[in-house]
Amino acid sequence: MQLVSAGGVISPQVVQETCSVFLRKRGLLPDQVARIVRRLGEYCELADVSLTTSLYALELMASVKLSWWDALIVAAALEAGCATLWSEDMQHGLVVQDRMIIRNPFADHV
Repeated sequence: MQLVSAGGVISPQVVQETCSVFLRKRGLLPDQVARIVRRLGEYCELADVSLTTSLYALELMASVKLSWWDALIVAAALEAGCATLWSEDMQHGLVVQDRMIIRNPFADHV
């Protein structure tokens, strides 16, 4: 399924982690975090994550040597038809299955 919109696609896992960080580490209130999540929804489509996505992630763990959580994000992005995955935590410049490149938005050489 091709989901890529002008604003991009975001994995449910990334939304969940965003909520966790803002609530736990930044001390924001739930209504403040809800505003942030709604804003994300204005710019990004939410990727579907299914049993198939989880199985795909398990394959990626072995073939690309990713952690479970990173592989799940990569699998969701690939299933959504993304050409670029933006992540500060994954290997900048890594090309996955000749279909998608991982880029660090904070790298000097983006």
